[in-house]
Amino acid sequence: MGGLVLCAKPDEAELWVNYAKACGREKSVVLFRPDTGTRFNFLEYEMTVGSGGVNNVVELLLKVIEMSKRQLMGSNENQFWDDAIRELLRNTLNPLFHAYGRIDLDQVMQMINSGPRSAMEYSDPIWKQHSFCAQTLEKLATNPAHQMDSRSMWVIRNYWENVFGPADTKTRENIRISFTSKMALLFTGQEHELLCTSTNVVPEMTHEGAIWIIDMPAQIWSDVGILIQKICKYMWQRATQRRPKTGKERPVFLWCDEAHVFVDEYDEDFQSMARSSSVCSVYLSQGIDGYIKKIGGSNAREICDSLLGHFQTKIFHSNSSSSTNEWAAELIGKSIQVRRGVNYGENEGYSESHSRGRSVNEQDQRASFWGRGNRSKNKDRGSQVGSSYSESMNEALEYEIEPGAFGRDLASGGPHHSFMVDGIFYQTGTMFRSVKKNWLKTRFPQRI
Repeated sequence: MGGLVLCAKPDEAELWVNYAKACGREKSVVLFRPDTGTRFNFLEYEMTVGSGGVNNVVELLLKVIEMSKRQLMGSNENQFWDDAIRELLRNTLNPLFHAYGRIDLDQVMQMINSGPRSAMEYSDPIWKQHSFCAQTLEKLATNPAHQMDSRSMWVIRNYWENVFGPADTKTRENIRISFTSKMALLFTGQEHELLCTSTNVVPEMTHEGAIWIIDMPAQIWSDVGILIQKICKYMWQRATQRRPKTGKERPVFLWCDEAHVFVDEYDEDFQSMARSSSVCSVYLSQGIDGYIKKIGGSNAREICDSLLGHFQTKIFHSNSSSSTNEWAAELIGKSIQVRRGVNYGENEGYSESHSRGRSVNEQDQRASFWGRGNRSKNKDRGSQVGSSYSESMNEALEYEIEPGAFGRDLASGGPHHSFMVDGIFYQTGTMFRSVKKNWLKTRFPQRI
């Protein structure tokens, strides 16, 4: 089994090399980084596969621009600029390929940067003498490597003379800079060597068992490392989808730790068909918020839900993210829960009362006599003891695992938990016999 490994952390590549050694697969490892001599000219590679030719390369470069934009801004929703850049690239890549027989990113930049700044400049002899754009158009007309039909040639010349040149200065520069600024990450020494010179590794080698590790960890290489890994992932995904479905193809894997760093919109499309391409994808992340942020745009949550919905197996560990825990609780779902209630009470009372009375009647007459009177005395006591007990059983539709349990009840490893980690193992369409549910609380050793 071969596959692609993306690296966010500095020790990720070494970890995978050790895995390969332990399994006797060390010779299957291909480390992709500047000092290993590995190279992948993704533009030239794209020209050799499929049937789209230059149009495929146009869409590929637009995809790279989109990746770069999302890293910087989180979203890309301006269709006007997308269409304008697409038109610019079509009228740049087609003449370059037909004039020189290949597409080189350096030449793409040269042609765009040397394009006419006005309709008058397009006819200026000095511009024609010094502009790489003018020289390319001349070679296309007089000595091309691949002949172009007259209609296509007219469309290209018309673009540079009557569209790009006369365009409002601000609009034209925005279009130009929208491309050149986003591609600038690939024009420094090591990055340019890796992706824009020659090719000695291709995605298809993983289909024969190679383990392609992009050893440019995001924590060291920052934005350029992330962009290069995204490009390699995208090219690998398309190559894997493109391979013939014979029923005998070798399974492959895609491993992304801190996957939110590398995610983009195409992942959702790829994962929707990954099973039919014999792909096992493993994405690890701290929570869903990272995915939503990196995907960006007004529908980022919907794309995230759709992407994660394609993963049939999910494992949830201890987490303090309320949004992630609520999402997990909703995923696992609700069921009828039986609640037993008990009420018990005791009461005790005591009372005591006393009363005493006396009355005297006297009369003064000529003959004296004893007075008459009454006396009384009363005393009352009482006590009372009582108790009550009741028991009830109620049914309610409640979460099978309430959100707070993910942060409260799961062991998170380390010495305090004897290096054991709890996880909720969820699998679509599976019924675990021990619990008769499609989820199971289990425990993993942190040290292997």
